[in-house]
Amino acid sequence: MAKMLTGHGLMESFRSRRSRLPPGIVRRSAGDSCGCAMGARFMAVALVFSSAWYAWQWHSSMLSIWAILLRVTGWLFLAAMAGKVVGILVFRARRGKSST
Repeated sequence: MAKMLTGHGLMESFRSRRSRLPPGIVRRSAGDSCGCAMGARFMAVALVFSSAWYAWQWHSSMLSIWAILLRVTGWLFLAAMAGKVVGILVFRARRGKSST
């Protein structure tokens, strides 16, 4: 009969399998290789700043709410793409530095 792993036994099984992996693989998989986390950070900052900017400029810009939402969405998209590129470059730089 197969031994069921639950709770504590499951975590020990995972740790023992992970400890058998070469250190380079464990280190490489721990980072943000696709840049998603950095893209999310950039997008959050862009959301705060663009929302604050358009809220502050509401009366002087004479834009409709839909125009403002479209512009904020555009800034979010640009910031997320920039964050992904920066995240990928940072990951590659750190990986290159740690392997030498």
